[in-house]
Amino acid sequence: MTGDWIFLTCLWIVSAVIILAGFWPVSQERLARWSARFDVRLSAETASWVRSRLRWARSVRWVAFAVGVNLSALPMYMNVIDESRAGSFSNPLTSSSVFLAPTIGALVAELLIVQRPTGERSAVLIRRRSQDY
Repeated sequence: MTGDWIFLTCLWIVSAVIILAGFWPVSQERLARWSARFDVRLSAETASWVRSRLRWARSVRWVAFAVGVNLSALPMYMNVIDESRAGSFSNPLTSSSVFLAPTIGALVAELLIVQRPTGERSAVLIRRRSQDY
């Protein structure tokens, strides 16, 4: 029982760090990579709009990941609360929530939050890396 509490405490601490890190500001380098990826020249006002959208999209993705990890640990939560009911929460949906929640979070972030601004397009001659995508 003590091991379950230690695991849950570590899980909550890691989840809090992941959620807080998702709200960290978007760097100028990340903004430049986004601009190069979509071939959009960013003005000062557009850059602040894109930066806030990217930040919210990242936070939605990371919160969804933390929710998925915590949902997958639901049988362990129940093992701490009531050992006789812990098996009831061990099902395929709970075990696959670690994959489903981040996928849904990524879809929501891409479809509802991140929207490519229309404006002057520009060709940029820079070497693209795998991290840009």
